[in-house]
Amino acid sequence: MKNFLILISSTGAGHKIAGISIKNLLEDFKGEKTFIFDVLKKSKFPFSISDKIYYFLANYPSLWKFFFYLSNNESYKKFVKIQNFFLKDIIRSIIKEIRPKVIFSTHPFYVPILYELKGKYKFKVISVITDFGEIHKAWTVEGYDLLWLPSEYSKKELERNKSLKGNFEVLGYPVRRGFRKISSFSNNYILVMGGGRGAGPIFHVFKELKNLNFKQLYVCGTNVKIEKKLLNIKEKEELHQIQIIGYTEKIHDLMSNSLAIISKPGGSTVAECNYLQKPLIAIDPLPGQETGNTKFLESTGSGILVDKIENLTNIVKDILKGKIKFEFIEKIKDYDEKQKKFIKSL
Repeated sequence: MKNFLILISSTGAGHKIAGISIKNLLEDFKGEKTFIFDVLKKSKFPFSISDKIYYFLANYPSLWKFFFYLSNNESYKKFVKIQNFFLKDIIRSIIKEIRPKVIFSTHPFYVPILYELKGKYKFKVISVITDFGEIHKAWTVEGYDLLWLPSEYSKKELERNKSLKGNFEVLGYPVRRGFRKISSFSNNYILVMGGGRGAGPIFHVFKELKNLNFKQLYVCGTNVKIEKKLLNIKEKEELHQIQIIGYTEKIHDLMSNSLAIISKPGGSTVAECNYLQKPLIAIDPLPGQETGNTKFLESTGSGILVDKIENLTNIVKDILKGKIKFEFIEKIKDYDEKQKKFIKSL
């Protein structure tokens, strides 16, 4: 028996969702025992509150941009020593307990530490990139046996930046089991999402689109405050074309029945929309990786960026009228068989 270990983080949904998706693939096509750990949460302070730091910085895009680009160069190697000090003990203890033969890492912080440990504990490291563009330098540091690339677009960008080193393979972005099992589609409504936390400018989107004569579904996640606020306006103004819900485990079904999706362009959201061939109307991207994800959308005909919320109504109307077309030049779903074959080969 081979034990598989997946190291994830809660700093943004993509790292966690990619890990869950790989766990689904291993369970469905390999049948080996799989363990999944959020290492940052179990590490020493301040890395133990990395998720809180991430969401704080995400509320201040200029601050996020400063730190993203400050470390997105050769100086990143200086950060590696700090990361290793705070994370190495917990990663070593997990490896000693699980004794994995293959470790998937969906966050780049872990790879340099795994590189130090794999000589003694004899495992293979697969680093899974969770964004499509503006790929941070951290993803390409030495340490992985294989770099899992989410798209041909990502490969070309890394080659253009001369950042692609070592062994790599374009395997597509891993999506969760629920998406792989969707068999029917419809175009019933515009879906507005704020992720599990209900983040992003949902309220501003609601205000802009609430009088549009087309069905709209707003998913507020665990953000009860915004859910109640939207429900109050809906009832007061009798907006019968609008439905508002909180957290759901059926997001794949909701996405498959939408005409288009409005959301921040996180890596997993971009991948899942593309997988279902549902256009993503990207709003409020963070500088760095989300800006890069938006470039993927536009380069592959998978979506469009709305830089000002007040332009949203006209863009949605143009989509409804068929004036804006989406080609989906690169389809994440086309990688299904390649992923399945790769997982079976491990």
